[in-house]
Amino acid sequence: MAEPQRLYFSYNQIHETIRATVVEKKLFEDFKPTLIISIGGGGFIPARILRTFLKQEHGKTIPIQAIGLTLYEHEDCCDPLDRPVRKTQWLTYSHVHGTHEAAVSLQGHTILIVDEVDDTRKTLAYAVEELQKDIQVEKAAWLAQQQQQQQQRSQQGCVTPVSLPGTPSPVSPEVSPPGSPMAADEDNCQQQQQQQQVPATPCVAAAAAAAEWQEPRIGVFVVHNKLKPKKAQLPAALMYSSYFTGGDINDLWVIYPWDAPDIWDHTEKAHSPGSATAAMVSSTPSEAAGPSMQRGYADLNLSDPQILKKFMGVEEHLGVYADSRSTLSGMLNELLESLKQLPDSSDYRRAVEATVQYRLKVLEQNDSNLAVEEVLDAHMEELILETKEELGLVPLMTTWKPWTVPEDYEVPVVDYTSADAILNAPPAPK
Repeated sequence: MAEPQRLYFSYNQIHETIRATVVEKKLFEDFKPTLIISIGGGGFIPARILRTFLKQEHGKTIPIQAIGLTLYEHEDCCDPLDRPVRKTQWLTYSHVHGTHEAAVSLQGHTILIVDEVDDTRKTLAYAVEELQKDIQVEKAAWLAQQQQQQQQRSQQGCVTPVSLPGTPSPVSPEVSPPGSPMAADEDNCQQQQQQQQVPATPCVAAAAAAAEWQEPRIGVFVVHNKLKPKKAQLPAALMYSSYFTGGDINDLWVIYPWDAPDIWDHTEKAHSPGSATAAMVSSTPSEAAGPSMQRGYADLNLSDPQILKKFMGVEEHLGVYADSRSTLSGMLNELLESLKQLPDSSDYRRAVEATVQYRLKVLEQNDSNLAVEEVLDAHMEELILETKEELGLVPLMTTWKPWTVPEDYEVPVVDYTSADAILNAPPAPK
């Protein structure tokens, strides 16, 4: 049986790949991570190198948390590709362990999960799914705490309403005017707390402290992505907007320097002609430009839709997708699910749902991407970008709540001078 072909990467090559991802592929500008979660053990060293370049970009040291997941080791039950992912180490959360010095909260963070390679994608998908579950648990605990604080204030005689996410807004969320009965109740509550020496939050301060829940974002960074069928999938929106890789490689046996028993021999193999660079399919932008970019256009068949996309820069500016149809379909269904946060009566929700359902119907009724693009009069890449941007707008709409504007609200009219009046005005007397 022939030995499998091995692909060696040196520390220098890994270091440069991560640098290029941050500096040239604009990882920080596009995602702005505030918390790194490395998957042990392959993600530890890449995470530390990544933090160096992120600090260089924005001047702050991003904290690193570590989780342990196992897929290949100590499992004799089945083929390695079918083995389940299991936790060996996980995060300590502040909503569970209180003020423990190692506890962390995910609220408001832009989380970047780091691993060495995206192989079957099972480990990454498991990590994202478990973190999403943890976020929902933390959110529920946070809402329960806010509700408990509101009840405590009510028992203490504080009558200023506190608005919680997902609950009806109070009639007047502002501080009561001086001299009003409500203001007197607030003053009385504060005096009672001071007399009883109860470490409770004063009424007005407690109302101000009832902030909205800050939803975390999750992204993924891998040093390399193997071009192969995946055993699991990541959310479509994550794949489009917050999945970062140093480069795509063929499906070979990869050996990283942290796995090498003899680092000198390993480095020599990594830098030998035809080693790592020969197996790299895509690379950093500076390396991607070559003689093919200098070719003339006379021999281009612009009637070919794929060639036309490249010639017009569609793929360069909007992205390249191995399966744009499934990406678009997944994001459209995710958008439909996201819209359920909004009231049924919302005109915005109705309009977007109608557009999404129509586009899903077009996808269902047309087998080729070209036909879909003809019917919708847009490139698949454009449709994906539009859906991604709409996914980002929905959370803002839930905050703005435009459907709460009273029916009798009158839009203020600002007097202005028309352009015709200015252009056709008689000349000023000299």
